[in-house]
Amino acid sequence: TDFRLAVQAPQGRFQISVSSTTTLGELQDVIAEKGNVPKALQKLSCGFPPRDIVLDPGKSIQEGGISNGDMIRVSALTEAVVATASESFGGESSRQLVRKVIPADNSCLFNSVAYCMEGRRMDMAGELRELVASVILSDPDEFSESVLSKSNAQYAEWILDKDSWG
Repeated sequence: TDFRLAVQAPQGRFQISVSSTTTLGELQDVIAEKGNVPKALQKLSCGFPPRDIVLDPGKSIQEGGISNGDMIRVSALTEAVVATASESFGGESSRQLVRKVIPADNSCLFNSVAYCMEGRRMDMAGELRELVASVILSDPDEFSESVLSKSNAQYAEWILDKDSWG
């Protein structure tokens, strides 16, 4: 199924046609090409009132909450590039530090770690919460009430709750 989407980018409006199975990463590539906003600097929203689209590059646009006929609003996060540093490893490497906006959904710490460590994945908060709870429960002397401000078991139960800050 083809989706026709209107895109409002900083430098103008355009229309695109994509498949319903197009990933959010592929959508960002198209927007980067046609809208002249680099992928790393894109902030996308849609709907009314506009809601941010969580840019998980492997998810389909439908999984990202985009429907046929939607208007995609593109903001360029100019403040996202925090620093650029050239590092010389045989004269071939250049690295860039980029600020990535992670949804404030009480799992932002876990999503940030997963994004950095697992190839831009932001769907691992539950697994990481389980890992933390397991480690906490495995060493009650190290992770005592004096360290956690609650019992070992209470903390493990608390961190497993997706509505708990972490």
